[in-house]
Amino acid sequence: TDQAPGNALAQQTAMLRTNWRSKDSPGIGELARAVNDENLPQVRKAFQKYGDSLHRHPLRSDDRQLETLLLNGSGNQEGLRALFQTVATPPSQRQDFDAWAAGLLKQLTLQQLLSGLRSGPFGVEQLNQRITRHLQQQDLAPEREWYPGRPVMMTRNDYQLGLMNGDVGLTLPLLEERNGKPELLLRVAFQLPDGRIKWVLPSRLDGVETVYAMTVHKSQGSEFRHTLLVLPDAPHPLLTRELIYTAVTRARDRFTLLEFGKPTVLDSAVKKRTWRASGLAERLS
Repeated sequence: TDQAPGNALAQQTAMLRTNWRSKDSPGIGELARAVNDENLPQVRKAFQKYGDSLHRHPLRSDDRQLETLLLNGSGNQEGLRALFQTVATPPSQRQDFDAWAAGLLKQLTLQQLLSGLRSGPFGVEQLNQRITRHLQQQDLAPEREWYPGRPVMMTRNDYQLGLMNGDVGLTLPLLEERNGKPELLLRVAFQLPDGRIKWVLPSRLDGVETVYAMTVHKSQGSEFRHTLLVLPDAPHPLLTRELIYTAVTRARDRFTLLEFGKPTVLDSAVKKRTWRASGLAERLS
């Protein structure tokens, strides 16, 4: 209004001051603030002070600690083994499958592995391959492209199916009529914004990828009870303060840093800011 102080644009600004996601885990909020402030001593202090919700795990690339952690879970969070065990015991009645799928999709959000990189030994492409191979070795997943328990993410919009880039689905058996008899057939379950479950034939999904691990970029807008972030064995140009902050703030209850290199890799990332040179400021002025 004419009586309000400031210009019209200033009146359209809303300040979000309450963190509802991790309000019951103060360590996550403190770590996020320290990262955002580029305060390395406070970052280290947060990990030391809040050992119940913040963890740093040094790992070696030639062992299976990462796979074991993801399969077994940590603390009171279940891992992939529990997910696959539930997938292996579908309901006996067709009317129960939607609720069963919704529960499993929620179970997927109990833990999520993130990486700032897409390619290379510490990128999501090779991490997903590593985890898939380990599941096969544990006899939890067969050696084929589509199998019960495989989580997938849409990589582009499919308006015909009503699925958007970033939507996550879970491959599950579904009880359907085939040749006049009920049979368990492989489908991919997606939860729509209104809560309904959409079942899709795997062959209809062209733009999808396995998502045991996802990039920090793809995780924006999501939350997970336990978030695990992989850091490579050396500093990388893509590892910045903003990326670390985004990864930390995906966590609701627990955040784990998986370090394949020295602790200085985290220090380097926190001190590096993302600079964007779009030329927009010059054009506006």
